[in-house]
Amino acid sequence: MTERVAIITALILERPLCFDCLCAKSGMKPLSVNRLLGQIGRVVKVHRMPKARCRSCGENRPTVSVDRSPREKNDAPDPLLHRALALLRSRADKGVCTKCLGEALGRSAKDVQTSLQRIEQHAGFRRQFGTCAICEKHRLVLEASDSRS
Repeated sequence: MTERVAIITALILERPLCFDCLCAKSGMKPLSVNRLLGQIGRVVKVHRMPKARCRSCGENRPTVSVDRSPREKNDAPDPLLHRALALLRSRADKGVCTKCLGEALGRSAKDVQTSLQRIEQHAGFRRQFGTCAICEKHRLVLEASDSRS
């Protein structure tokens, strides 16, 4: 049973998944997953969001996730996040790809990717295929959601 708790926890650690994807990825039946989520909830807070983007299928559905403990996660403000948000707001006409966002901020694409997960949780931003405002290539870009109607 301990292995199964670890599998479920690893799947939803800072990565919201809908129940269907969680069952499919874990290879467990819904009743078992529900029972294990209850056990996990006794140790850490299980976030059950009524409508959020599943990081697996991309659909807006009810999702579950858990956070790292404050000791494992740096709770200090993320300066990269704030700089990235400012850059994206300044280019409200088009989105910016991860590579260009990283280059503009002087950071690696991996650092930017981590911050993008936080940016997507902010209202007013979305990720979709479009033309990057900097390199003008058609790729996955992050943009202010009010930039296109």
